Amino acid sequence: MANKEGFVPPKNTSDLVAHLNKTIKNKKVSIYIDSANLYFASNVAKLKIDFIQFAKWFKKNCKLTGLNFYTAFNPDDPKQLTFLKELEDEGYRIVKKPIKVFETSKKGNMDIELAVDALLQKDMYETLILLSGDGDFSYLVQALAALGRETIIIGIGGFTSYELHQEASDYFFLNRITSVWQKPRSRKKTTKKQPQMTNKKNTKNNTKPTNNPSQDLKIFF
Repeated sequence: MANKEGFVPPKNTSDLVAHLNKTIKNKKVSIYIDSANLYFASNVAKLKIDFIQFAKWFKKNCKLTGLNFYTAFNPDDPKQLTFLKELEDEGYRIVKKPIKVFETSKKGNMDIELAVDALLQKDMYETLILLSGDGDFSYLVQALAALGRETIIIGIGGFTSYELHQEASDYFFLNRITSVWQKPRSRKKTTKKQPQMTNKKNTKNNTKPTNNPSQDLKIFF
């Protein structure tokens, strides 16, 4: 269980990533993502999560036995459906239900589904990683601890319940482990330009960059 008084934050992001890597190395790990909670917090914190990169990192650094994404969705939104299909192709198990629309609000809570699955699937993993800052999951974390399971919370700094990460075996903030979930920037290749005759009145390059659909998958929908 984390200890607030005794916790000394690592000096830099690399130390945190190394610590996470060491914590899950050679262990059976299942990941559960509360997309509604994460979506709100990441929007406010202005973080664009690349879930493809996120999946690849964990596949490389542990024995990944489950990759679960819980979300309410709009069946008439093609962009959202495309995004979820991309996640499925990467190996995510998508647990979804249509958003319920009321006169003054929308509802799509998936907390019950996530908690039930985490308990039913307990024999699949040694370590559960929960992406959420919702304090309501504290009870789930306590139950898993009683069953002998390690729990790691990954949330967003300033948007994660204190009770939640205090109950967990360990916790990390996405703000501090960007290399886990952020697509590495590719280095630009430098090429020598051949001299050519140009019209001084028209020296601007009007070529538009091509669109890459996968670049639009850095955030939920």
